[in-house]
Amino acid sequence: MTDMENLLYDSSRRCILISVDVLEQKPELFADMLTLCLEGKYPLAMRAARAIQFYCEAHPEKLYPYLDYVLPKFLNTTVDGVKRSFLKLLRDNLDLNKIPDLGLVLSKCYDWLLSDKEAIAVRVYSFDVIYKIALIEPDLFQELIIVVDQLDLDTYPSLRCRVREIKKEFKKRNLNFSDS
Repeated sequence: MTDMENLLYDSSRRCILISVDVLEQKPELFADMLTLCLEGKYPLAMRAARAIQFYCEAHPEKLYPYLDYVLPKFLNTTVDGVKRSFLKLLRDNLDLNKIPDLGLVLSKCYDWLLSDKEAIAVRVYSFDVIYKIALIEPDLFQELIIVVDQLDLDTYPSLRCRVREIKKEFKKRNLNFSDS
């Protein structure tokens, strides 16, 4: 077991924050934490992803040099916690103009949004990332409207709430959803 694995002995916030403190003191361990996150198994991968997320919220620039490694692994992970953490970073902290192959990210976010098999948090964060990409590429707004109109929002209150918030933003841009 590596030092980073030992730090991630449980999923508590305290444990994750200790791991982030170690990354603050020894940034050279960032690559090791990324490897645990993207190549480790659940629950270690999920814990490492959360530490990466917290660290990159303060230091998003640390992730950019690793994007060619991170994106294919993140887009193909089966660990929900890894998906959630990287989707949050894409939504809140990363400059999407610096993301290579943003089209692949967009496509995967649509896949996750439309999949009933995905955790609802992954679906909601995917929706948020799609919206953020549409802010860069306004032609995507109409596509997003069509997709959202097809979602079963009655089954997922958190998704319905997020869609309602985004609809308000769309109205400010004079874009309209159907009345469904």
